Amino acid sequence: MTESENGAQKKCPNCGMTLARFRRSGLFGCAECYHIFREEAERTVLKVQGKLRHVQKTVSPEEVKRSLDLQKKVLQDRYRQALNEEKESEAIEIESEIEKLDLIEKNDFKEASAEREAETRTKFSVREDPA
Repeated sequence: MTESENGAQKKCPNCGMTLARFRRSGLFGCAECYHIFREEAERTVLKVQGKLRHVQKTVSPEEVKRSLDLQKKVLQDRYRQALNEEKESEAIEIESEIEKLDLIEKNDFKEASAEREAETRTKFSVREDPA
């Protein structure tokens, strides 16, 4: 099968980008190319990523807590060391960082709890069919 037979001569009427050039570069020439080469682009994305739709990775509250705990432990060790070495200004800065992590942890878990509550309400609520 030649390039013209498999659609490689397909061309964007707006910028002149050809399918062959798109395949070589992986880049579109203009916004219209997204429409013109949609099928080819979707096949490429599907082949590379396995899906056409982006699914954002979510981090569990437990993972967040572990990460924050680790960061706080490191800061607490630095804080103790600064106190032992009588570096008061450094100790104050570190103490402030620890307080910020405490606030982040407190707010993240509030938000996570609210999200779980909303998901639970959505799962078990009866919805009317809009049709």
